[in-house]
Order: sequence, then C-alpha cells, then structure tokens
Amino acid sequence: MCVDPIRLLDERELLTRRQAAAALKLDPDRPAALIQLGSGANRDIVGLTDRILEASRKFDGLQVVIAEWLNSAEALDLWDDVPCLSGFPISRYFRAFDFSVSAAGYNSFHEVLSYGLPTIFIGNPRKYMDDQGARAEFAAKHGAAAVSGSTPREIAAALAAIMDADQRGAMAEAARRMSRPNGARAAADAIRRLVSN
Repeated sequence: MCVDPIRLLDERELLTRRQAAAALKLDPDRPAALIQLGSGANRDIVGLTDRILEASRKFDGLQVVIAEWLNSAEALDLWDDVPCLSGFPISRYFRAFDFSVSAAGYNSFHEVLSYGLPTIFIGNPRKYMDDQGARAEFAAKHGAAAVSGSTPREIAAALAAIMDADQRGAMAEAARRMSRPNGARAAADAIRRLVSN
C-alpha cells in the first residue's frame, strides 16, 4: 500500500520563529542555518561539516547550528562557537532557520520540503543505502532546493546563492508546491485494519 510521505509532526506542531530561536539561544532577527548531515555512519560528516562552517564564516551575522543525530557515529560538539541541536524531532525547531544544509535522506528530504525550509542538499553518494543524489536533483529540478558537491568551492558557491532572500523565498514556494500531505494517519489506519482482522 502506498501512502504519502510519513512525518512525525504536522506543521502546526512546529515552534514559531521566536520560540524556536529562544530555545536554541539564537537571535531571531539574524539569519540562521541548520547543518543536518545525518548520523555519519557511512560518510565523513566531521570533515564535511568543517568545510561548511569554514564557508559560512564568510557571511557576517550568519548563525549556524549543527544537528546531532541520537544515533550519530561521531560527536559533533567539536567547534566551540557552534551549538549542537540534539534530540528528536529536530524539525520542531525548523522555523528558527532561514535555510539548511542537509543530507537528502527520506526523512530530512520530506521534512524540509513539507515545511518550506530552503535547503542545500549534499546527498550521501553511497547509492547502496539510498539514492540521495537522485532525490536531491529531483527537488532542484523543480526549484525546491539547491544541490551542492562537497568541495569547499562548491559549498561556498551554494551558500552565496542561498543567502539571497529572494532565492530562498522562491525555493520555499516551490518546496510547498511539491509537498505532499502527511501519510502518517493513512499508514496507521492501514496497520490498524490489518491487526484487527
């Protein structure tokens, strides 16, 4: 049985910009970015995060937070001036951010599109897990996200583009057009029917 993408939260359950910023000790009036690259079980997210942070420091006033998965293979509290966001679900805090730099796994992909969070996808290239590159390119083709490689030059160019508010606005609108309803209720109803028979 096919259902729409399953998300833990509906949009009404996300914190407001000011609530989320206060919880993360961010200034809601300054731009903020979330780095969410996954657990790091099958790629070097420490090195990649370091390259993203190096590029982000060129933008005055940009606040950056690193999402640390509960099942992360690496601790990411390695940069004294960059806070980590751990716990679940991270999406509850999305409104604190103007954009994210993200892996293109199933959950992250559908959450950022559904909630209209402009995103630069740096997909995990290991296709045996999940073809994140194809998923990211699909969103980029429809104007709903950007795609970047993992080199310093590619990351810097992607960040420079997404720092433009008009580009972020267009990306958020396109993402919402692509968004599907939350399939959680339909999936739960299907399971309930199976177990009650």
